[in-house]
Amino acid sequence: MTSNIEQLYNILKIQCNGDNNKYNDIIEFLKSKNILSENIISKSRDDTSINLGIANISKLTTPRYHKQYAQLRMIGRGGFGDVFISKYYLDRKIYAVKKIPIYEEDLHHIEKYLSEILILSRLEHTNIVRYYTSWIEVFNKSNYGQNPYDQTVIDILPIEYSKFPELSLSTTTNSMPDGVPVIDLYIQMELCKHFNLGDMLYSLTPYDTLNIIKEIIQGVKYLHSKNIIHRDIKPKNILFSLESNTVKLADFGLSCLENSDNRFSASQGTYLYIDPHGESDSKTFDIYSIGVVITEMVCKFKTRMERIENLKNLKKGVVPEDLEKNIKNIIYKCICDDVESRYTILKLEEIISDIKL
Repeated sequence: MTSNIEQLYNILKIQCNGDNNKYNDIIEFLKSKNILSENIISKSRDDTSINLGIANISKLTTPRYHKQYAQLRMIGRGGFGDVFISKYYLDRKIYAVKKIPIYEEDLHHIEKYLSEILILSRLEHTNIVRYYTSWIEVFNKSNYGQNPYDQTVIDILPIEYSKFPELSLSTTTNSMPDGVPVIDLYIQMELCKHFNLGDMLYSLTPYDTLNIIKEIIQGVKYLHSKNIIHRDIKPKNILFSLESNTVKLADFGLSCLENSDNRFSASQGTYLYIDPHGESDSKTFDIYSIGVVITEMVCKFKTRMERIENLKNLKKGVVPEDLEKNIKNIIYKCICDDVESRYTILKLEEIISDIKL
């Protein structure tokens, strides 16, 4: 690769479609996270010999993860990276750290990888997984040789994790380039409980179901108030706090601003939860996904095939027949093909709050 840092600026300008404010926000963000420094920026403008290739990317980064963190367990695998339980040596606390490999051919799409950080860093809400920090490092092959399931460190894990060799956080599928990464992007987040909503769907009481739906709605309501579309709402991305049973929306790898340029195809989400009728950068996209999640929570499917068939039928506007009429109507108003007539998150909040057990 022959691009220098100045070309990175040009690439970002192209990605931003001439939106100078968006471009400047990204550049300032990169500088604030020490991904770009003023010295390198100044030098790059005067010295075209500085390349953004494998040999010189280290000028932008400082190795940190395997010096400051003990990597304990993998808890999630997705198209945009893996998530690990990691202990930070300085404060001796345990976090979830997402490691996203970025390949040489994808450096010109760096904004795609930074979008999750740009969104997470702006969020602060009880029902959103908390973001702490992020950084970029040069890819180091030896770091991938460590075994995330190493039992020698099991004694310092929270007791809730001690019996779970692999924990599911997200399974968003996406194609990964061949070869080795150029750099790794790390995102340090709040660590949640060992289970997600997908693990406990069939053990929920009606009381649990109603409360979880209410909390999901509160998280999405907060996102929509900031014109953020999650775009990957599904049970495996709905977690629970370590301190309480508070619901936490997680995995913002596909999120975007409402009516933004559509950087990701909707097909990169999870098929059963993808809205087949609306635009993926519209709030109605999340409403459809919530309708699917509600269906899973209130229906006790006996087999995997029964679940898949019923959730696929939602794409045709067909809601399971054996549900109570009011619940059927709520689901239908989330998933109907006329997106303009769907509930808004505020209307859904109002309707759900009126349900009495």
